[in-house]
Amino acid sequence: MTVGSVLNESYEYYRRSARRFTALAASIFAFTSLLFALVDDARHRDNASVATVWQIVFTVATIVGSAWLQAALILAVEEQRNGRPPLPRAELYRRGKRFLLPVLIVALGAALLAGLLSLLSLIAIPILLFLLTRWVICVPIVVVEEVQLRKVFRRANDLLKGNFLDMLLLALLSFIILTVATLAGLAIFAFLPRFPQLWLSMFLANTIAIPPVMVAWTVAYHQLARLRPPTFA
Repeated sequence: MTVGSVLNESYEYYRRSARRFTALAASIFAFTSLLFALVDDARHRDNASVATVWQIVFTVATIVGSAWLQAALILAVEEQRNGRPPLPRAELYRRGKRFLLPVLIVALGAALLAGLLSLLSLIAIPILLFLLTRWVICVPIVVVEEVQLRKVFRRANDLLKGNFLDMLLLALLSFIILTVATLAGLAIFAFLPRFPQLWLSMFLANTIAIPPVMVAWTVAYHQLARLRPPTFA
């Protein structure tokens, strides 16, 4: 696996289904971006209690919605790979729902451990980078292979043998894309008042950037899995 081969293959999948992938993302981020703008609006009005309530709703909705979207996007890529006719968005989300809990556990577990390590010294940086590469590949493993949670990281370690630097570069590139998309969205809607600017910029950035990133993560998994096919289900 190389970053170049992942990007080339991902482009072909995304080019054929860009509208569908974008629609999947839009159905989640239209809501979570509105919540983000509501949190910011309450804070600027110095309404701490309302801001706290919106913050809780926004956090829960974002965590659950992002995990659900990841599962749905991976399933959509799997359809293309296997030559199956595309399912309606509602059906993709229905099928992705059964992966929601394991994806959430993997994501929250990695985030919690990363948060704890970030409190330590610079010695923790290599461990954080290690976790970042595993997290990128763990979500496709959960959805595609339906691996038991206790075996997910073991499978990720197996896949990433000899490919750590390529996966790290892909992960860092993904987060750079998300950051640039966010900044671009803010700039595009800078002429608007703060509330619609935040709502529309976050909606645009996430809707455009998240699908190709998830496609790339899924393609990276498959390129690695071709070299090391699963030995357990």
